[in-house]
Amino acid sequence: MIKLTISDKEYNVPESWKDVNMEMYTKAFYNLDKTTPSMTNDEKVLITQRNEAKIISRLLGEKDDFALDLPLPLAVRLQEIISFIYDIRPFMNNNVSYLKIDGVKYFMPAPQEMSLRQYIDTDMIMKEDKNPMQYVELLAALLVPYNDKGELEYDGKYQDRMEKIKKMNAQDALPFVYTFFKKKVLSKRISQASSKEMEEAIAQLRQHIQNS
Repeated sequence: MIKLTISDKEYNVPESWKDVNMEMYTKAFYNLDKTTPSMTNDEKVLITQRNEAKIISRLLGEKDDFALDLPLPLAVRLQEIISFIYDIRPFMNNNVSYLKIDGVKYFMPAPQEMSLRQYIDTDMIMKEDKNPMQYVELLAALLVPYNDKGELEYDGKYQDRMEKIKKMNAQDALPFVYTFFKKKVLSKRISQASSKEMEEAIAQLRQHIQNS
């Protein structure tokens, strides 16, 4: 973390994925504005810049428009500090097959391996459009451990796992998330609701930084 004072208030600004937990990560990329092919380049750049300001504001724990009112030199400084979010290659170039929570290995079954209870839970979570923690909640519901018989068994207690996942370091959790995003193990509907928006947002922001 890098400490910065803004208007007499001290902030801890994350400078690497080690400084970000999954709750911060999910909130930072939640419900960002989208670009469309029909937009002009200027319109796309404007949306990208506004999204970047939102991400900065959220990582500081402030309202979405906080960074827009900062002096330009300070805003540029913050852009430089959080530039690590534009590089997700370390998460894509791995084959992590499980997520360890409290010493227990949890795996993500293919859709056809899900129980009806797990499918219903994930489907209900998908409908929570205004829940900023939707992606963490979905991840918690998709994870299952092996039982004593060596079978993947869903216990329905995903909310307990959700609280633990929120506190996990993003650097530890994202390799697992992006392994399954990359391999497209989940159904089209589930994959669209998990890391898809975050992936697109990061791609847009990285392109903006490279062109600036």
